[in-house]
Amino acid sequence: FVTHISEHNSPYSRGTIHGVLMDALDCLKHLILDGKSVRFSDLGLFSIGMTSRGEVSKEKVTAASVLGVHLIVRNTKSWSNAELKKLTKIVAYDDYTTGAEDGGGTENTPSGGNTNQGAGGETNKDNGGTSQGGGGTSQGTGGGTDSGTDGGGDNVNF
Repeated sequence: FVTHISEHNSPYSRGTIHGVLMDALDCLKHLILDGKSVRFSDLGLFSIGMTSRGEVSKEKVTAASVLGVHLIVRNTKSWSNAELKKLTKIVAYDDYTTGAEDGGGTENTPSGGNTNQGAGGETNKDNGGTSQGGGGTSQGTGGGTDSGTDGGGDNVNF
């Protein structure tokens, strides 16, 4: 990611970009763990969320009631699902499976074998998340205090 930024009309070196991103990550982590929500420009609003076991009364709530802690990232207007859909080229699953009977592939593109991947999707109406088959990517958009992004896909380390 750092290399990509430095090679696309940036006057800054990879080292400088890496340093700035690491410092930003440290500050983001510090602020989020302090209970603050952090807007990272047009990328999104970052905050912390917790999942807990329901208790009979507030006096019964303890640290043991907490089942999980997670990062919540809420889209901004420019990164909304509607905007991303406009910018994304959706290709039919069949376009990726041409030659699936023989494993696909050409002389320059080796066969991937016959694998079955889910092509359907389901929507979780509780948190607005969508789980999509085919590409093996899951995305949740978060909402409320105990839901968030359970994102799949590629990890980006910087």
